[in-house]
Amino acid sequence: RFKQIMTMPDPADPQKTNSIECTVTVVDPAWFSVEMPDMTTIVDCRSGKGLMLLLDRKSAIRMDMQNKPKERQPANALAKLRSVDEKEARDLGVMEIDGRKARVYQIPNKEDADRRAEKVWIDTETHLPVRMEMDSQLGFFPGMHSVFTDFQWDVKVGKALLNMEIPEGYEITDMPIPAVPAESDLLASLKRVAEANGNKFSDEFNLVGMMKLLTKQIGRAH
Repeated sequence: RFKQIMTMPDPADPQKTNSIECTVTVVDPAWFSVEMPDMTTIVDCRSGKGLMLLLDRKSAIRMDMQNKPKERQPANALAKLRSVDEKEARDLGVMEIDGRKARVYQIPNKEDADRRAEKVWIDTETHLPVRMEMDSQLGFFPGMHSVFTDFQWDVKVGKALLNMEIPEGYEITDMPIPAVPAESDLLASLKRVAEANGNKFSDEFNLVGMMKLLTKQIGRAH
């Protein structure tokens, strides 16, 4: 389990940034969840299925990603780290972080067009990651910088994060994710998300705006 903070430019004012904080729990390389104050997302990469629960509105969005190529399927940061070729990692030396010594590596991303080079801090004693940083470009959204910290290992996971059961009383919306989204697919997806959010669209057409659309109190501008 780890904390992820995603930061990206504010399209209304390039001098400002917007941030979203979440907790990611990795059950195994193919199953993980993302928790925010008013929203929980669970992804099963094996089946290509996902579930997004909007807790405050009691809405559930079932995502079908089976048509997406394997390399375009969502993946958690630890799964990406496991796939790194150690021969391509650049050793930047040992640094101290939060009172611990860690060796820092620069990792290029040659095969993933949506991700740029990233850094990972590995504890010199435990040989486990203590921090990761990644820059990514998600389609037409502005570039995003992610920081991963507070890694915890072998934690107990609640039953709610181990299945895709929809709580009683939730309104259900189905959202198929096409292999190569076209403009019509994007509009259809936006419509489904808006319907799950009380027929309201976001004022910002970017990743932060989409997240605010899903859960109004997530985006933090500063």
